[in-house]
Amino acid sequence: MDSFWNWGGECFGYREGDSLFTYYGREVGRFDGEEIYGSNGRCLGEVMSDNRLITSQSKKSWVRGSFGPRRSGSYQLEADLTRAWASILL
Repeated sequence: MDSFWNWGGECFGYREGDSLFTYYGREVGRFDGEEIYGSNGRCLGEVMSDNRLITSQSKKSWVRGSFGPRRSGSYQLEADLTRAWASILL
């Protein structure tokens, strides 16, 4: 599973197959190469530097086939688990 981050360094979510899921497991896009398209078929952005998601103004008009979003499992980072355990133990 590949994790993806916004350009500000916050975890956005992960890739499962050709789908991009949010951190909470909601499918928000599908990959076509490095570009990501939303359920309405419009280009949402692309992947840069291996794991950073960015919006490309020049590609906003690009369109592919639409799809019905699905759900997957949520994704927890080790840091979140550490914080959760620390709050329980303190």
